Amino acid sequence: MKASRTTQVGNIGEALATLEFLKIDWHVAQNPAGEVGSDLLLQARTADLMDHGALVGAQVKYGPSFFDEPETDDDGNIVGWWFRDADSEHVKYWLDYAVPFILLLCDETTKKLYWVHVTQDAVVSTGKGSKILVPAHSTVDADHAAELLEVATEGRISSQWEGSAWGGVKVLAADRLRYAMLAPRLVAPHPNLEVAELSSEEAVALLVKMRLHDLVPQPESRRKTSLENSPAPDLEQCRKSNKWGWRFYAALHDVLLGDDRAIPSQDVDSDPLKQIIEEATEPHDRAAAAVCACALLVEEANPEGGLRVIESALSSTEYRPIDQAWLILHKARCLAELGDLEGARLLALDVQKVRASAVDDPTAMAITGSGADLIFRLDPWASDIGELIKGRDTLASWWRNQEVAAGLQSNFDSLFQQWVGESKSTEFDSTFLRLRAAALLAGLAADHSSWQHSHKLLAQHVLTSYRSQDDLAESLSALRHASEEKVVAQVARHLLRVGPAEAVRAAVGKVKLDRATRTSLHADLQLVSTASDVLEPAQADEHVRWILSNLSDLGGLASRLQPSFSLEYVLLDTLENLAPVVSADALREVIEYIKDLPEQSDIGSAHDWAAVINNIPTTAWTDDDRAALAARNEDSSEVKEAIDRVLAEGDPTHRERIREKLRDGNVLALDAFGDVRDLDADTVKTVIDKLVSGIEQQILDLTNGNLNIGGSDFAATLILLNAWHPEVAVWCQWPRSSPRRRPVVLPAGGHGFSPVAASCFSPPAF
Repeated sequence: MKASRTTQVGNIGEALATLEFLKIDWHVAQNPAGEVGSDLLLQARTADLMDHGALVGAQVKYGPSFFDEPETDDDGNIVGWWFRDADSEHVKYWLDYAVPFILLLCDETTKKLYWVHVTQDAVVSTGKGSKILVPAHSTVDADHAAELLEVATEGRISSQWEGSAWGGVKVLAADRLRYAMLAPRLVAPHPNLEVAELSSEEAVALLVKMRLHDLVPQPESRRKTSLENSPAPDLEQCRKSNKWGWRFYAALHDVLLGDDRAIPSQDVDSDPLKQIIEEATEPHDRAAAAVCACALLVEEANPEGGLRVIESALSSTEYRPIDQAWLILHKARCLAELGDLEGARLLALDVQKVRASAVDDPTAMAITGSGADLIFRLDPWASDIGELIKGRDTLASWWRNQEVAAGLQSNFDSLFQQWVGESKSTEFDSTFLRLRAAALLAGLAADHSSWQHSHKLLAQHVLTSYRSQDDLAESLSALRHASEEKVVAQVARHLLRVGPAEAVRAAVGKVKLDRATRTSLHADLQLVSTASDVLEPAQADEHVRWILSNLSDLGGLASRLQPSFSLEYVLLDTLENLAPVVSADALREVIEYIKDLPEQSDIGSAHDWAAVINNIPTTAWTDDDRAALAARNEDSSEVKEAIDRVLAEGDPTHRERIREKLRDGNVLALDAFGDVRDLDADTVKTVIDKLVSGIEQQILDLTNGNLNIGGSDFAATLILLNAWHPEVAVWCQWPRSSPRRRPVVLPAGGHGFSPVAASCFSPPAF
């Protein structure tokens, strides 16, 4: 018998199409005999050959005749080929197909496969028939696998979450622990729901939500809610349970709530969470435990440890797509903290694939949303802000924000009850628990931005509500880990002023600059700078040597951590504050470093180095040091002035030269002169006249709307001279052109004009 040529050509086309889809790891099934209108049934898979559970129908057209009607652009380039259906019978069948459908054109010569998703928008009516354009850029290959996956998952119906607070949702066993950690609202029983027995996943969900009241056995007389009618899990039994889920719950409980068993020891294997990871036999359990351990390590500013945990877990390839993406995202977070921004960004981009295949899974959306935020934070100028906002707008983020809102509401209610004199003591601090839950949820989702915000709120609550020295120190450390450098400075200054200063000493004692992360580095340096006066000498020396080492290799530190602030400025600001408190040996290293500095011509760097020089005790400079400084001729004016001060202190002749500058009206030489009590009245009068002129000009500039940032504070200098030289003092003066101008008052500092000047040089308003 003779075979049909048409059938043979069709078989070749289907075989070529099958090969191309197998190359991108999809599964291909032939339609059963007798099926008309479609040739193949395609099943989307991941690169690890995990099924997405998403099907696509396909019709293959093979041969040159299907490329006879090209569509070209204005330059004559082919942009695609039209496929015509004379009576629309095929197109209607494809549009009505139960799953998404694609049309495939196979080039007989190049063996390339082109595709188009058959949709109403893509089909063009020709009257009785229809046509559809198959784009030339849409080929079946790895570069377009993500687009094909979007087609496969299009039209999936998202689950409805309204009402889920009461009865929860039906979740597959392999997904329940991930749900308990990212969307615990869907697993934890409602407080008013009668529960006969808790599962281990429900207990984990209650723990993550910090519903501790439901996890502590209550005496019969105190039971009020339906949930309390079921006994809370006994921790000791959980630790000894033959079920992994209960042992995981006990380990997490111990770590989060400070049981003695969770105190870290020198033996890493004794860590409860790391041990429980090794005991996991199911891939989804191992993924959840690894994520939990990693999140808590990052929370303690130890991304290196977190990365080791995740990389160990990723050595297995058994994970389902969402669990795989969860692990990869936490790896990306750790890499970002360690300065590998490009590696982190690429991993976060890879995670986005899950969005198309799991639209009905709120944990998948939480993971991809956190990934979208990470991509934006690492490269905001190259990111689509609209896509970021859509990506972060997830159910998990809404529910997490509810925890924050509930915690703040609890705090407001508590403050109000104190105000009306009816506050009552409670077993649990609801505000603390709610904010802790929000921070924990954000960390488990690898949502670093949200974690920073929640962690800051939690630390601020503890600082304003607790008085234990340990609590204050831990909260200051938490702010440091969350990169709240401004708040860190405020808290440290406040505690140093009103006490207990020991809390600041304890917090700054934990700073290890060589272990700083991209998030913590700025706040670490800020705490060291602000708390320099209470540092132990050995610690101050260690920090100074670290700073000098990295000033010698700024590029190396910048490359390693990719900081988002001016690294040199912050390092020098910290060094300035450390200089007066370090040992003589460490201070000698600073002085030797300064002597070897290249000429400082950059205004910014020169300003910062001048501040360091000015803060070094003058007694620390030797004659050899002064000789080396005197030989520097090309530094900018600020560095020269700082050097002049050092030289004047040890050389009376040099000091007289500075006095001559002051007699000539050079106000800027005043700092270098040193003790102003040594000035004669005539010189002081000359300087005061210059200061008055400068202040009048500043006031005139202000009244004309000109504000100069920086510069000298003439008013403060004038007050100092007035105080020590009352015989030539000028206390009241104002611009003669406006004798009744109202006072100009500005915040002190940073404007080159102090409020004192406004009060001294403006008359009272009438």
